[in-house]
Amino acid sequence: MLEDQPKDNEKKVNDLVFELARAKAKLNWGELERKQIESGLGNLRSMIRVLLGARSEGVLLFDMSGNLIGHNPQLIKIWQIPRYFLESGDDELAVSFIEKQLKNNRQLHNWRMKIQENPYSANRETLLLKNGESVELSVEQLEGEGQILGQMWLFSSPEANEPVAEKPQKATPEPAPPDAELRKLLKAKQQLLGEIGDLRQRINLLRNWHEIAKIAAEGMALSDAQNRWMYLNPAFLQRFGLDRKQKWSEKIWAESLPESVVHKINRDALPQIKRLGEWQGNVHLPGSNGKIRELAMRLRRLPDGAIAWAIQDVSEQKHLETVLQFTEERFRQLYDEMPSIQIMLDQKSAILSANIFGAEELGYRIDDILGKPFSQLADKQDGSKINHFLQKQLENTGETDRTEIRMLRNGAESFWVEATARVIRDRNGEARILLVCQDISNRKTAEQEINENRNRLNTLMESFPTGVCVVSLQKGILYCNESLMSMLDYSREELQRLNISELFGIEQRLKYTELIFNLQSNDSEELTRMKLISKNRVSIPVKVFTRAISYNGKPGLLAVFWDLRKEWEAEEKLRQSTERYQKLVNTAPQGILMLDLNGQIDYCNQFTSVMLGYDEKLLVGKNMIHFIDKADQQRISKMFTGEFAPEILRDVRLTCNNDDILYVDIFTAVIDDK
Repeated sequence: MLEDQPKDNEKKVNDLVFELARAKAKLNWGELERKQIESGLGNLRSMIRVLLGARSEGVLLFDMSGNLIGHNPQLIKIWQIPRYFLESGDDELAVSFIEKQLKNNRQLHNWRMKIQENPYSANRETLLLKNGESVELSVEQLEGEGQILGQMWLFSSPEANEPVAEKPQKATPEPAPPDAELRKLLKAKQQLLGEIGDLRQRINLLRNWHEIAKIAAEGMALSDAQNRWMYLNPAFLQRFGLDRKQKWSEKIWAESLPESVVHKINRDALPQIKRLGEWQGNVHLPGSNGKIRELAMRLRRLPDGAIAWAIQDVSEQKHLETVLQFTEERFRQLYDEMPSIQIMLDQKSAILSANIFGAEELGYRIDDILGKPFSQLADKQDGSKINHFLQKQLENTGETDRTEIRMLRNGAESFWVEATARVIRDRNGEARILLVCQDISNRKTAEQEINENRNRLNTLMESFPTGVCVVSLQKGILYCNESLMSMLDYSREELQRLNISELFGIEQRLKYTELIFNLQSNDSEELTRMKLISKNRVSIPVKVFTRAISYNGKPGLLAVFWDLRKEWEAEEKLRQSTERYQKLVNTAPQGILMLDLNGQIDYCNQFTSVMLGYDEKLLVGKNMIHFIDKADQQRISKMFTGEFAPEILRDVRLTCNNDDILYVDIFTAVIDDK
């Protein structure tokens, strides 16, 4: 029992605390090796196991984070832990087995979670083991110096707590509270673990610093209080032309660096470091190409007397500053001479600078507008638009945006400009708005004229009696007039949702596609006949005129559709009339011939062919004079020499195929072949 061994326990605890103090003294920059730390922790666990072995209950010991850190052999009787895990000496193996058992027992696991959330929420629980037996579990909080250091779980059989009536026995004493030594051990262990964690963190920081120094672009070095090198990174070696393969550690820095640098450090740096602890300045070294290199150096004394070195090659920076100065001068020259209004604004839209051309364009001198709000140079009608535009630029730093606003010339005459704004940073990092304004008054006037012409054109196209539409190169309908909508029974919105090819029959879509392709290639005009399909699926014959045009600044096609339905109806009536006429002529009881102006036969009816004894096909194409008797040919020839006039020639002799002579009266009249 713990109560019977207070002096021994106190001595053991004192010895352990002494060992911990020695270990703590060695915890400085990695002097304590990992094996020594593990040995100290092993001794700590062994001591805890000895102290807990005096308990009659099975004991599990947890730290304040809920980690299992101790146990005693009595657990084997209650928790059925194999003896091997408790007697093997492998604490990690035993702890892992116990942890697994705790997790597998759902009742114990839930109770453990409950205690971790609130250490004082429960202190006793009855658990049912796998073999069907039950055990009593109680928990004691280990406290010290006003904080919880851990928990001790006590396992005991229920029978041990129940009184036996037959044989009165001596009452079992109450479990002794954990003594102060155990609390000290737990607290010492926590401190040791914390110091080990700090040590590991410092070691990791040193490793990270070493890795960063190896790849750093700046030269970095460390020398001790005796002026010997402790560390030089590759960049430092390169800056001073030192051999990387040579071992420089423990060599005197004054023997490694150029004489001019050593003289500068001894004369300027070391006295100031002695007074202020830090020095910075520039040194000059000859370069490989004959140019002088300038190095910026910074030296700082560390608490242990060592000196940290940092160098940076600023030759390129100096060159860039010279180039930058020249660039700024060139920029200022271009800024002043640029034929556009250029104004620099601060975040409150006050004018910081303006170019000469811009000030003259606005009718001011530069000094007259500096410091004034930009709104005084703009038309009041665009005031809110300008404020929103400038605020948007400040929110979207780095992006360029454009807008069109009206500015005032001489404070009175309004004119349009296209304003381009971009946020830039000055040398102090302050946001500035560079505003470039280009006069677009002529363009605005032209756009207004174009809009007026477009409106007139739209009015004209709407009044066309023929269907008119504008088609994009993707065959989408951009515009259609009332006549086309009426022709096809579509609304304007319905037509603009269609592809132009959908208005043609399937057999004619390819033809129209080829037509569009030819127009794009040749920039010509086309007039052709096609058929449109109305909304009601009615086929409409049309004559289509197409031409490549520009519509709203984009290439397109103008298509004009003439409805040919009335023309086709007239042609059909004419065809029917012609057929009736031909039928009447063919069946007439008189010979009828149609001649051209040269007397050549274009047509003859059946009566004529029978009368002359020739086939109709043989007569067509022959000259009429061949069938006239020579005595009457002169009379007939007169008909083709002067102006034709209707007349009747009496008793004209015709020669038939069988050489018979026929006497006929010929009536002549002039007709139109159409």
